[in-house]
Amino acid sequence: MSTSARALSPQPQCSYCSVLDFDDSTGFSSANIRSETGEPYLMLDEDDGEKMLSLHSTEYPIEDSFPDLPRLGRSADAGCGFCSMLGDTLKSNDLVSQLAPRGVEAVRILLRLPWRLSRIYGPKGTAMSRLLAQVQVLDPVDSKNYSTRFLCFSLETDSKTCSKWLRMRSSPSQDRLSPENLAWMKGKLNRCKQQHGHTYDVSAPDYTPTRLLDLSGGKVRLVQTVSSTHKYSYVALSYCWGPPDKASQQLTTTKSSLSKRQDGIELAECTEVVRDAIETTTALSIPYLWIDALCIIQDSPEDWNFEASKMGDVYANAELTVCSLASSNCRQGFLSKTRKTAKVAFRSRIMPEIRGDIYIRYNGISTSRRGPFQDYQPLEDQEQSEWILRGWTYQEKALSTRKLWFGSSRIHFLCDSVVHSEGMEPRVPGWDSSVQKDVSHRSRNKVYRDWETHAMLLSRRSFTRYTDTLPALSGIAATFARALPGDSYHAGLWKGNMEAQLLWYLSNQDGLPSAIEALRFRHSNLDPYIAPSWSWAGHYGPVNYTLDDALGRQISGIWSGRGDFRPEHAGIETRLTLKGSNPYGELVDGHIMLQGHVCPVPSAMYPSPVSSPPGAVSKKQLRINGHEYLADCLLDWHPQPATDTHPQGDLVMVLLRSACFKRETLYRRGKLRCSRHEDSEGDLDSGTGPKPFPAGNIGRKRSVSQLEGDDDDAPPPPSPVDGISDLEIEWRDHVKPYKGQKRARLPSTTLMDIRSDALEPKHGTALTSAIDSDDRSDDGQRSRSNEQDHGAEDDEDEDERAGLTTESEGEAEESYDEDELDDVPSEGERICLCKICEAEWKDSDDMRVAYGLLLCPANDLKTTGSGKNEFFRAGVFVSLPAIGRGGLGYFKRFPLETIIIL
Repeated sequence: MSTSARALSPQPQCSYCSVLDFDDSTGFSSANIRSETGEPYLMLDEDDGEKMLSLHSTEYPIEDSFPDLPRLGRSADAGCGFCSMLGDTLKSNDLVSQLAPRGVEAVRILLRLPWRLSRIYGPKGTAMSRLLAQVQVLDPVDSKNYSTRFLCFSLETDSKTCSKWLRMRSSPSQDRLSPENLAWMKGKLNRCKQQHGHTYDVSAPDYTPTRLLDLSGGKVRLVQTVSSTHKYSYVALSYCWGPPDKASQQLTTTKSSLSKRQDGIELAECTEVVRDAIETTTALSIPYLWIDALCIIQDSPEDWNFEASKMGDVYANAELTVCSLASSNCRQGFLSKTRKTAKVAFRSRIMPEIRGDIYIRYNGISTSRRGPFQDYQPLEDQEQSEWILRGWTYQEKALSTRKLWFGSSRIHFLCDSVVHSEGMEPRVPGWDSSVQKDVSHRSRNKVYRDWETHAMLLSRRSFTRYTDTLPALSGIAATFARALPGDSYHAGLWKGNMEAQLLWYLSNQDGLPSAIEALRFRHSNLDPYIAPSWSWAGHYGPVNYTLDDALGRQISGIWSGRGDFRPEHAGIETRLTLKGSNPYGELVDGHIMLQGHVCPVPSAMYPSPVSSPPGAVSKKQLRINGHEYLADCLLDWHPQPATDTHPQGDLVMVLLRSACFKRETLYRRGKLRCSRHEDSEGDLDSGTGPKPFPAGNIGRKRSVSQLEGDDDDAPPPPSPVDGISDLEIEWRDHVKPYKGQKRARLPSTTLMDIRSDALEPKHGTALTSAIDSDDRSDDGQRSRSNEQDHGAEDDEDEDERAGLTTESEGEAEESYDEDELDDVPSEGERICLCKICEAEWKDSDDMRVAYGLLLCPANDLKTTGSGKNEFFRAGVFVSLPAIGRGGLGYFKRFPLETIIIL
């Protein structure tokens, strides 16, 4: 049963929650009152940041214990609404697992009230928007040690004077289809249609769904569209069917019921979410509605496969997509609010005539006191929704250019140009813009990277039937095909970037087999078949493409794999058998035939020295003769125990691509006197000694011929690691620090995994008053890169990913304390960082990073009948040069072989 915030009776407050009776005379005075608009409001002018107002009383902080929270429970039983909501929130399964994974724990709860300080927005900016409950889970042995989480609660009011005074958001209307709300929704939709257009060079062709629900005659009935030339204005519904027991209760169209649906559909037959969609579409004066359960013949494989292949076009051509974020299954509607809310009274101590009720609602958890959702809501509704977790809704959201979200707290209108939410300032869309806009006019390299991001995001969604993974991505794949003319699609990967897109890895150990034989058996007994072992789509759980980040920086001053990527195989040929006619849909079988350098895994797999968070990716290190480094591996299985060394068995390695080293932007090391330059004096970086570059070009990469002259008969230069050995060089004696520009240790970040809250859509900052209206052009929303040099794009994008700014190294250096800088290379590094050697890295196989796959033989468990070497994928590897025997040179010693990967 839904709870209406306006219908709440004034709730009693316990002695704990008396702190919620906000006293505006504490920290404020009459000097803080402003009234430029004629209505008074509070403003703190110290700065433009945020001030944290602590809420103290004799009762706070609360001391309680998981999992029962008896103290909060007693207060809730006595009638305290906030204690009841706080206790229910803390007891929810996901929070218990995060806050108290070991079971019963002591907990301390404090309340914080952030007050946003901003002279930019003045009376229009939000100052008091959220309440933070700081939850400290105490260590049972040492009470001084504790982990902290912040529960974020939004604050709203239905009093206009209270809203102005506290600069607090107004509570949205409880009647979602009220005249005011309908006028708001229609106004946003019409303005978008008139001013934005959202037509792109990769947009789907005009498409009319095969069937639609006709709402125009006062009776709902299923109609067959008469022709593709007639323009139908329709709404598409995106919602969660729910678990099988719920989904089976909804009204569907089957072969036997098709004629009955065409005669008419009674609203009483429909589930709540369908009734709400019909009511909303009718109120918006749009005559047709598309709902998959009713517009696709569910028991006809032919009709389902055809319609599934066109589903992307359905959402891309809809006038509007209504998204039911408030419902987790088809038996829940979205026109009534379901979020539990507590209500407290407010009366100003400074101006007692200002009074009203404040509504408190939980909206997320965070490790930062700023809370999980700052000013770029509607993430509040999105993150708290089952809709954001389901596989099919990902494509429905991504291909819709106009969306109307019905969240559990408010309504949001999103298009490719602007995001509007009830009672809030407009926002610039982030990842919530459509796929059509994201890939329009972009270079191929960036389109490929966008595809990898879509693969990572979809792999974090759940499906009732995992055979739907590829069909649920088929509309996005069709859009990318228009952005990649001449390319071909193969089981979730693109042929033009195959050697890169094969290098995904599983970022979670959950569900992985513990032995290679179990992995081999799983791949050979897929029922039902989803995808080949080399496709991320055939594996359960989240995948990532951030391979270099997962393995960390193991050579000081060096980023591996930063540019100049090149394939190292002689060809990849793909063979797939489709289940139906959809070229992007379900598969029956598939394999690739690869010609590349193949070598056996030389020895056992050792525990990786690169640390990982608990439950993260399964890592191992390969060594030659048990001690010389060869490569780091990310496995598709999780050998147990994880800290042991495990035999390599019959695993082999196949080389796919290589990349050039790149020095960190903030790393400036003095010239190392390697054997090539042992007669040189001075420091290249400081301007003394030999100058290999013309004036003005210091630091720019140049070819070997430019460095050495154009003499074609000149002998090839020695390797940058020639003559360097751990025994011959006293490293600290041969490194001359460049005092002006030392290496800055970059801020530490979580590199081992991409969390869903980092990958899922985020919105940009609020639009300024100059663009408060939403009539911005598409060109003004996001700068597009024209087709340009791919290497330059890679460098620029990778620097952004690494958190490096574009300021000069000298300017960047000023932001680091002296004790955070050092120049000394790690003990045992075998790499020269002088400018001449750095420029030659990409031309030397000995200095290139090698990437490839780990494979296990199929062992006749499943074969193509070709009689050739047949394998399953077992993981990926990265081999760094200048450490042990690693690098591209090692693998290119092995001959090319033709193998089949199933």
